[in-house]
Amino acid sequence: MTNKKNNFCIMPWVSLSVRTDGQLHPCCQTLSSSKMNYFKDLKASPINEIESIIKIKEAFLSDSIPNECLQCVKDETNGGSSMRTIKNGIYSEYIESTSFSLDKFELFEIDIRFSNLCQMSCLTCEPWYSTGWYQYSKDSKVPSAPIRSMEDLENLKSLLKVNSKYLKKITLTGGEPFIDPLHDKFLEFLIDNNLNNVQLEYNSSLSINSESLTKSLKLLSNFKAVKIALSIDAISDDAERIRRGLSWELFQSNAQLIKNALSEKSIYFHYTLSTLNSHFLGDVLVWIHNNFPSSTLNTIINIVHKPTEFDSQNLDPSSRKKSIAHNLKTVKENLLQDVSEEEFNHIMKLLNKAHKYLQGGASE
Repeated sequence: MTNKKNNFCIMPWVSLSVRTDGQLHPCCQTLSSSKMNYFKDLKASPINEIESIIKIKEAFLSDSIPNECLQCVKDETNGGSSMRTIKNGIYSEYIESTSFSLDKFELFEIDIRFSNLCQMSCLTCEPWYSTGWYQYSKDSKVPSAPIRSMEDLENLKSLLKVNSKYLKKITLTGGEPFIDPLHDKFLEFLIDNNLNNVQLEYNSSLSINSESLTKSLKLLSNFKAVKIALSIDAISDDAERIRRGLSWELFQSNAQLIKNALSEKSIYFHYTLSTLNSHFLGDVLVWIHNNFPSSTLNTIINIVHKPTEFDSQNLDPSSRKKSIAHNLKTVKENLLQDVSEEEFNHIMKLLNKAHKYLQGGASE
C-alpha cells in the first residue's frame, strides 16, 4: 500500500512521542488510549512491529482518521493549522518521493518525557506532568512517586543507534527535563555516539538551580543546534502567581546563563494564553524585547483549552475587550517605535492570534 490521500499524515512513519507514563505515540498531539503500546515494548519488538503504531498506519493508508488523531481533526475543523498539516508541509518532498508501507519506519524526530519530575505546580498544569502538583491534588489516582517513562536509557540507546542515519531532531520536555536524573546521562550518550549533530529542542520553566543548569549547558555546548523554549506567562510577581513555585529572579538569571553559554538565539519564549494572563501579553513582549531582543522573533503563543476554567474564551466579553485594549496600548507605547519591520510584523502576528481567539475565533 502506497497511496497518500487527503487524510494522510506522515508522523507514524518518521516520529515517536514518549509520554511520561511511557505510552508510545506517533506525535505529541496523539490522544492517549488503552490500546497504545508502551516504550518498554521496544525491548521485545522493533518499532516497525509495534501494534498500536501499525493500526494508525493502516488507517492513514486507507484514508481514514484514527481515533487517536482526532485532535488534528478538531484543529483543522476550527479553521486552524494542525500537527498533521504542519508536518506534512515540512516533509512534503519526502512524502512525494516515498512509498509507504506498514513496515516502513525512519525515525526523523522523537519527543521524550523522561518523567513528570518538576518542582513547580503551574495553575494550568496537572499532576500527570508535574510532581509539584501532588501536594494540591485530591485525585486518589495520583501516585506518591514520580511517573517515569523509562528507568534507564537502554531501550532508547538501541532505538537511536539503529536510526542514527535518519535522526534530525530530539525534543525533551517533562516535567522539567533539566532536573531529571537521566538528562545529563542522555546528553553524554549522544555526544559519545556522535549524535550531537541532531537538533535538540527543550520546553523548560528553568526551575533548576544554577549550578546544575551550568553543568547541563556545558554538555549542550557540544551540540550543533540547541533551542530552549522558556515558558513565560507574565513577569515578576504575576509570573510567580501563575507558575506556582517559580522564582522570577532565578528564571532571569538562568536565562542569562543560557544566553552566555550558548547564544541568545538559542532562547525561544512560549507564552500560554489563559484566563490568568490574557492582559499580560503586551507586558511580556516588551520584557522579551528589552532583555533578549534576538528572541523576539523566537516567541510563540500557545492557547489553553484545558482545564476549561482557564480557557480565555470563558472570560466575560468586557474582560476580553479590556485585555485586548491593554495589550495594544502597552505594545504601542513601549515597543513598536523600537523594532525592525520583521519584528513589527511578528509582534502584530502574535497579538492578532491572541486577540482573534479572545474575540471568539479559532486557535491556529
